[in-house]
Amino acid sequence: MDTTMKAFIISTIATSLLLGATSAIAKGEIYTINTEAVPATPSSYVANGVQYQWGLGMDLKLKSFQYQGETLQYNKFRPDRVNTIRVDNANADGWPCAVYAQTAGTAHSYQPTLPPEVQQPDDCSLGLIIAGNTINLGALDVFSNSGPRDYALKNIERVDLIFSNGIIAPENDLATSGHTVMEKNGNNTIQIAAILKLDENGNPAAYGPLVKVNKASFTDTDEIQYGKTNISTFNDFLSNESRAPQGFMVRREALAE
Repeated sequence: MDTTMKAFIISTIATSLLLGATSAIAKGEIYTINTEAVPATPSSYVANGVQYQWGLGMDLKLKSFQYQGETLQYNKFRPDRVNTIRVDNANADGWPCAVYAQTAGTAHSYQPTLPPEVQQPDDCSLGLIIAGNTINLGALDVFSNSGPRDYALKNIERVDLIFSNGIIAPENDLATSGHTVMEKNGNNTIQIAAILKLDENGNPAAYGPLVKVNKASFTDTDEIQYGKTNISTFNDFLSNESRAPQGFMVRREALAE
């Protein structure tokens, strides 16, 4: 059964999350994004007797996007810490992980780089993928913790993207700043909030208001939702096991969409 899936990259901008009602641009959907292709870094592993090859093509990087008649640059600087808050449950424990990846033309081969931290069989750092700007590799069903497919279930409660020293920007740029949210097919609702304060240990101590991003084509057009962009890729779905020890990620027929 061929389970390779063509997926459009779906995106939105949530300026109200960071800026409130005084923002010069309103929250809403993004339909046109600009990318650059960067040579990927090859790597491989063997799982269940099958060799998986990564980095055989290009990393597709988000550079900028068109929004309300303007070209807005995407800030590619990663947070200095990404905390994936996991709470073991009846269906998952350890470091379960799932991704989508652009295929490279043959079975079990993929175009993008698999980050070194994610190559570890029992320590899949999904947060690093979430925090990056590569769009032909992405975290999949991050908060899924129930459903019929055991290998799709996880124990993730929250993902914190932390800039320990905050983000410094010229005051005149704040009016056109915001937070972008990207999703493979725009079919998973998510809620996000700005971290306003860190405690003495550097962990979040206060949050801004929750902003809900609804599925693409949500019936209430006054609510923020994903927009279908101009970028599409052919992808495989991969995951490790939901129970520790996880092992390497392997190709799956389907995941909990």
